[in-house]
Formats: sequence, structure tokens, C-alpha cells
Amino acid sequence: MASPDKTPDLTLYHHPHSRSPIVRWMLEEVGQPYAIKLMDLAAGDQRKPDFLKLNTMGKIPLLVADGVPIAEGPAICLWLADRFPAKGLAPAPDAPDRGPCLRWLFFSGSVLEPALMDAHHQRESPPAQAGWGDLERVLNTLEEGLAKHGEWLLPRFSAADVMIGSGLRFAMMFGMLEKRKSFTDYVARLEARPALQRTLAKDAALLEAKPA
Repeated sequence: MASPDKTPDLTLYHHPHSRSPIVRWMLEEVGQPYAIKLMDLAAGDQRKPDFLKLNTMGKIPLLVADGVPIAEGPAICLWLADRFPAKGLAPAPDAPDRGPCLRWLFFSGSVLEPALMDAHHQRESPPAQAGWGDLERVLNTLEEGLAKHGEWLLPRFSAADVMIGSGLRFAMMFGMLEKRKSFTDYVARLEARPALQRTLAKDAALLEAKPA
């Protein structure tokens, strides 16, 4: 087992036009060195045997830490927050805010994204059966969550804001949801973070060097 004091070797399988910029942003917040393995999605790199050995889902983001593959954005963000606790990006397991942090981390993929996809594709899942209910309830819940602490979903910025903020930012960018003031203000605060600015600049440089 690697020593917790040893900086792990981190490689992100990545493309700017995917969900992996969420994890790149989290890596920038953590501030540890990492390598990028740029995936050619048009060429099907994500379906090639070598990658499928790492993630049989054939999807990115995928973070390999000291040879161990970690898939799924919320899981990667939580792993990074816990692996580098000095950054304060997730409450400790015994902290009162740990439960709310986990709730919002997993709200992103299991509630917010499915509700947005339903609305975008003009389909309606039965609210009583779908785990996400309906989009209006989802957005109202997010508004209440943001109102509780003022700026962030927890008393301080956390990995939960990386996940939820990425989803809201993407959805508003592509007109997938109404631009409520609480959401636009929240995204503006996120976009002022140096780590997100570095992520956007580095991804723009990647695309310029190797167009998608």
C-alpha cells in the first residue's frame, strides 16, 4: 500500500468535449501534479481494448491513481477530496456536513442530469417512479440548497460545488434550463475560481493544438 504521504501518480483520460473537464477542474483545485491522456473520441479511443480493460463502460472521465483506475465523476472527485484533505474540499467522514456533501455529489448524476436529459429530449419519466422526480422539483431543491449557506452548497466551497456547478454551467450554456438568478450568480462565482479558469484555458490550448 502506498504511503499517504507519497504524492500519487495521477493520469486523467480526458477530452475537453466530454464530462472529464469536471475532474480536471477538481485536479486543479487539489493542486497536485497530474498527466493528461488525450482521448480521440472520434477515432473511438474509448472503445479500444486497452481502454476497456481500465473501464468496461468505455467512457471518460477515468483517473488512474498509482495504477488503479477510478471511474465516475462523483467518485473521482470524492476520492481526490479525501486523498488531499488539506484542501478542505470535502468534510471529514465524521463531520456534520459529510452527509450533505455526499448528497450533493451524487445528486448531480442521479438526479440533476437525468431530469435535464428528460427535459432536453422532451420526454417525461413517471415522477413517482423516477428517482429524480421532475425538473421543477429538482431546480427548486437546488435553489433551496444554495440559499441555505449563501455562496456554496456547504458552508465552504467543496467537491459538491464542482459536480453540481459543472452541471448547471453546462445546462445554462446550452439553454437546457431557465437562468434563475440564484443559478447565474452561483455559476459566476464558480467561473471566478482560478482553478476553473486554468481548466478552461488548458482545455482551449489542447483543442487548439489538436482540434476535435
